[in-house]
Amino acid sequence: MAQNTNMLFWQPYTLGMREGELLALKWKNVNLQDKNIFVKESIKRVAVFEEDGSKHMETLTQKPKTKNSIRTIYIPNKLIVKLKEIKPVSEYVFSETGIPITHKSLYAWWTRFLKNNNIPHRKFHALRHTYATILLSEGADLKTVQDLMGHYDIRITQTYLHSVPDKQKEIVKKIFDN
Repeated sequence: MAQNTNMLFWQPYTLGMREGELLALKWKNVNLQDKNIFVKESIKRVAVFEEDGSKHMETLTQKPKTKNSIRTIYIPNKLIVKLKEIKPVSEYVFSETGIPITHKSLYAWWTRFLKNNNIPHRKFHALRHTYATILLSEGADLKTVQDLMGHYDIRITQTYLHSVPDKQKEIVKKIFDN
């Protein structure tokens, strides 16, 4: 992976973006001054079948999963500092020699990261779950989390709700111990 992408595997859970949205992220959609990212594209690898029955893989840049997936998300201050340290080498934030990194490169990095930190294997998508769970456990309302994650249906966002025992105790004390 190109040097400028190494640091970008900071805390990817702080953005809640889908893998394809991260891979398609362009510098023109990152506003460091206003501290936001405009999510408007996604990258997907697809199999293309030829008339002779053979197939090959192609990378497609397309609109995100749903119309709600086109969104603006806030960039945390820690990440702003890291992003300002980068000297872009292409239009893509995650770049290898001017083109976006591949799913394979991301997966290799993710596997090494988990191994180096003694974390059991998890899909990269688990970072979205972490993002949503942290937001919800810190008191964000479902509608805000839905918008940040780009879900078209609040029921999808509700699947990220997990009861946190300490939060249960905290809320009960707050409401009933006065």
